Amino acid sequence: MRELNVKEIQEVNGGALAFGAAIGAVAGGVSAYASGGDFGDVVAGAFMGGASGFFGGAGGMLWSAGSRLTGGAIGGSGIFFGALPTLVDAK
Repeated sequence: MRELNVKEIQEVNGGALAFGAAIGAVAGGVSAYASGGDFGDVVAGAFMGGASGFFGGAGGMLWSAGSRLTGGAIGGSGIFFGALPTLVDAK
């Protein structure tokens, strides 16, 4: 079995970003609704969850393709977007 080159990896992972964003958006929206949020909270939770899933997926794809530094940086932004609502709500 041969290893895939970078172009082949990008073709295989083409839908991963949208799929990760969709899962993150659903999880963020449901989480905001379950914690008693209004419509604006649910929309914000879905947006931040979608951003977290998108950037987390991009970081994971870059990491697995061999770009460790770039993958770590992009994946870190996914963590940032996931933690941002908690940081904003902290008083």
